[in-house]
Amino acid sequence: MKLVHLMTIAALGSAAAAQDLTTTPSGEDALTVDVALIENVGTLELATGVITPPPPPGAQQAIAGIAYDNTCLPYASAPCNSVIIIGILPGQTRVDSGRIPSSTSPAPNVGAMDAHRFTTFQIGYCTTESDTTLGGPGARFTISFWENYDGCVEMTAAGAPTKTFNLTLPGTLTAGVNRCVLININLVGGFEFSMKSDADGAYSTGAAADENFGWGLGVTTQTAGTTNYIILAGQDPASGGSGACQFGDHTYFHNPTTANGNGLDNDNNYWVQTAPTAGTCFAGPASNTLCAAPQNGPIYGSYLLQLTADLTDCNSNKLPDADDIAGGASLDLNVNGIPDECELVPYVNYCTPGTTTNGCLATMSAVGSTSVGAASGFIISCTNVEGLKQGILFYGTHGQLAIPWDNSLGQGNSFLCVKAPSQRTGNQSTNGTLNACDGAMTLDFFAYLAAHPTALGSPFSAGQSINVQGWFRDPPSPKTTNLSDGLHVTFMP
Repeated sequence: MKLVHLMTIAALGSAAAAQDLTTTPSGEDALTVDVALIENVGTLELATGVITPPPPPGAQQAIAGIAYDNTCLPYASAPCNSVIIIGILPGQTRVDSGRIPSSTSPAPNVGAMDAHRFTTFQIGYCTTESDTTLGGPGARFTISFWENYDGCVEMTAAGAPTKTFNLTLPGTLTAGVNRCVLININLVGGFEFSMKSDADGAYSTGAAADENFGWGLGVTTQTAGTTNYIILAGQDPASGGSGACQFGDHTYFHNPTTANGNGLDNDNNYWVQTAPTAGTCFAGPASNTLCAAPQNGPIYGSYLLQLTADLTDCNSNKLPDADDIAGGASLDLNVNGIPDECELVPYVNYCTPGTTTNGCLATMSAVGSTSVGAASGFIISCTNVEGLKQGILFYGTHGQLAIPWDNSLGQGNSFLCVKAPSQRTGNQSTNGTLNACDGAMTLDFFAYLAAHPTALGSPFSAGQSINVQGWFRDPPSPKTTNLSDGLHVTFMP
């Protein structure tokens, strides 16, 4: 496939024409353009369609949340100062692959997240399509991402993409003159998407077929007589290059200070889909004859891409919080975008305990998870109870209460804290010491429900709640019994 040479890019600075590099054995040509002519146009806000200009030189700040980075331009430094581009014909899609490590990935590439929710991606391209601001159609690209992609596999065999974007991007500002662009695509506002790390959320063999994701840039519609190109990036660590590219990942959690880096496990090949179910696997061109040593080595076969993700994980389950909420794994009852387990206490005390004959203030408490999926392990306790007495823990599902628990003379200082109907969970001894406050009652609530499937409210769902209280014998008191305070429990997914 012979590609047309790039034309001079006079509109962006000093003129520099594209030049041929040595053709690969498969017949695909690569071209070069002066690095100074690559224009950072800023960020396309998908939610509004507005392009926000980049910050002025010197004002740029570090980008938080970079999950994958293949933006190193290995021949862009002196004396070569070149960026390598390669053409995309109408009807074609170019597909590259790489890896985003999970928490089970071996060192030093250990990931912090087992899935990522992507909020921004950056690509690089060149085009002679007229810009939309000049009445042109713009550069029309279809950009797709595959969570699990084996590398150099034709698109239909790879299955449906995880996410696809049909974008109209900036074109040339001067008819017939090629414009080369770096652009960020901001997905915040309903366009975010998620992919599992290491293709399925866990590292297995290390082979590309088991760990890699894929992404493709295609041209479905193109104006006759115009051209589109994609920018190559990355560097085979064994082939020298400019030395500016550091081997290894460039992720937020592993190597955030590296200025540029190779996309992790980005092999020296890419797929070109030329027909609905067919295409060709290309490797990087064998040599770069336009650059002097040490920049005359093989040209790495991969495409420029940076992926930025929302790394918010307040519950430390190594999954994005937004996905936890969307998938029902976490509740967000106050609809503030934060999983309830990160800000809401699943059990909280309320009401007032009565003062017993020996001055005890029976108090409710709990330990363990209130996840409705648990079979046991959520332990409700009533402590500081009169010792060696009989008692019971009971709960209700209809709300809280605070009415006096007294005799017909209005005596007593306890309060009934649970609204009827209520469920008694069985008599038990408070143990401890007579006439002391070292007695206690406990209940493994989920184990109780498993043994009593028809108990009040069972089975419970996430978001439901109960109110629990302790009752126990206290013969000298006005009503011969006494009550603890109440415990409000909210169940989680």
